[in-house]
Parts: sequence; C-alpha cells; structure tokens
Amino acid sequence: MPTFILETNLKKIASKLESSMHDKIRNLVASITGKSDDFVLTVLKAGIAMKFGPTDEPCAYCEIKSVGALSPENTQELSSLLCVQISKDLKIDPTRIYLEFQESAGHMWGWNGRTFAR
Repeated sequence: MPTFILETNLKKIASKLESSMHDKIRNLVASITGKSDDFVLTVLKAGIAMKFGPTDEPCAYCEIKSVGALSPENTQELSSLLCVQISKDLKIDPTRIYLEFQESAGHMWGWNGRTFAR
C-alpha cells in the first residue's frame, strides 16, 4: 500500500531508466517502511508543467503515501535516500526536489474490494 508518485518538468524519462527507477524506488520504499515490495505502487510522470521558484530548470515533486510506517525517522531516511536517487537518475539538483509524506488510517485505503482497516 505504500505509494510513491513523482512528477517532473523533464520532457521525458528514457524507458530503460524509467524501469530501473521503478525498481529502485519500490525497493527503497519497501525497505524503509517495512512493507512488502509486492504492494508498493510507483508512478513516474514526466512532462508536467511546473516551475520551482522563478525558473523552469529541472525540478520534481514527490508524494509518499502509506498506511502507517512513516515515523519521523523513516521520513528523514526516505527524504535523504530518495533525493539522492532522484538527483542521480534524473540529474535534478536536490534543492529542486520537494517530497510530501502522507500517512493515512487503514480505512482510508481500498484494495481488492476491501480496505486496510483492522
């Protein structure tokens, strides 16, 4: 149920790089949150009309959503590791990457005709 969504103003992400990023980010999010990588959803969207400050230099906005597992320690580690990975893969300066973390109760997420409520 963890979800990672990246939006960037880069025109395109090469197919091979895109596939690699999905794998790396899925594994990273699963590892830090302690969730199964079978349930991590990754979304990469290029070509988004966005600006960071007054310039249209490469930038990215990311959302990391989960039912639980987003402690202050986890979000700090995810922020650090994801910024490094995104910067390395997409050549975006880490100062031009925003990450938003959202933790939800189980009843606010649905899957397979039910929710993750306990």
